[in-house]
Amino acid sequence: MDDRAGDMTAATHTRLGRLVTTRSGDMPGEVLDEAGAFDIYGAGGVMGRTNTANVAPPDVLVGRVGTVGSVQVLARPAWATDNTIIVAPTLDCESRWLGYVLISHDLRNEASLTAQPLLTATAVRDIRVSVVPIETQRRIADFLDDQVARIDNIIAARHTQIGQLEHSRIDAAWRALVGDAVEGERKPSGTAWLGAVPADWPFTTVHSAYDVVLGKMLDERKFTGAYTLPYLRNTNVQWDSITTDDLKLMDIEPKEYDRFTVRDGDLLICEGGQPGRSAIWYGSVSPIGFQKALHRARGRQGNDVRWLQAFLRVAVALSVFTIEFGQATIGHLTGEQLRSLRLPLPPVALQHVLADRLEAELSNLTDGQQLLRSSVDRSAELKRALITAAVTGEFDVSTADGSRLPI
Repeated sequence: MDDRAGDMTAATHTRLGRLVTTRSGDMPGEVLDEAGAFDIYGAGGVMGRTNTANVAPPDVLVGRVGTVGSVQVLARPAWATDNTIIVAPTLDCESRWLGYVLISHDLRNEASLTAQPLLTATAVRDIRVSVVPIETQRRIADFLDDQVARIDNIIAARHTQIGQLEHSRIDAAWRALVGDAVEGERKPSGTAWLGAVPADWPFTTVHSAYDVVLGKMLDERKFTGAYTLPYLRNTNVQWDSITTDDLKLMDIEPKEYDRFTVRDGDLLICEGGQPGRSAIWYGSVSPIGFQKALHRARGRQGNDVRWLQAFLRVAVALSVFTIEFGQATIGHLTGEQLRSLRLPLPPVALQHVLADRLEAELSNLTDGQQLLRSSVDRSAELKRALITAAVTGEFDVSTADGSRLPI
């Protein structure tokens, strides 16, 4: 079979390298200029501005390292960094069609299997493609432009709805925290972001209501293996969930268990990353330790750790820590800072009631968010399947009707 994309009336198969040339992008160097006329593209998209361009339509950019295999079809001149591969189509190759062909191949699968995955220009040139005449390429691109835009709009709408439900989660926590459903007299909290609270609720420090301990410092030089325990890291703790599928080991002697292990019902609070992010430990791994990047909180005199978590949820969302501690940003929430925070504290029995109600409301909101995320996943799968079907000729786009796509 002819391996060229000349005057063809039907699809033929060829190496992509017969249709394109490739080269690497360039280091930004001194071209950075936020007031510049051109975007700077890395593998993950636009990352700045410059007054110099090194690529222009119809070039297509592919992520070489970082966001490996990403595909960006240029609409205007730009600067492509050395994290990208510049794919320049010939006259027999429509750039939009080329972009969809590259997306359909999921180029992440062509990257090197190393700690830092890398996609080479050779791997891009070596993929096999079904080539059709330029007029057919344009029809495919026109069809996919329309259908992909529809799907992307739906995905964007779902993400907006997920964000709205996240705001509802914060609002629910705030309403619990200020006793919005509690009848009786109210008093100013003295804290602008809280507003008024029930008159009989005292304000107290976190330290007065909760025992807060920072985890154990990891020192690999002192690791003996004599007292190994799995331990939780900052990255294991997300809002309302703790992952245990990638636990590492550290030495924690039995005499240190009380201080550096967790038990059911403990609240784990991130010291860095997203300071204040927290989740309650209900895991089956026991005993299990926690690293210095986490605080462990336990209630004193029966105080409910879910109440402290509600406080942290609102405080993080409203960037309270940056205001409280007079910093433009906060990279770490130290034990001293955490213990000094003041929060309203209803009676223990009422804490449990309000925390139960909040837990049920958050569970419903979580279910709604999960349904929306599943819809996003299905839409993304449909988009990839549609692109693949169109560029491989599984259906004729000139007769296809995209109005009934199952999204």
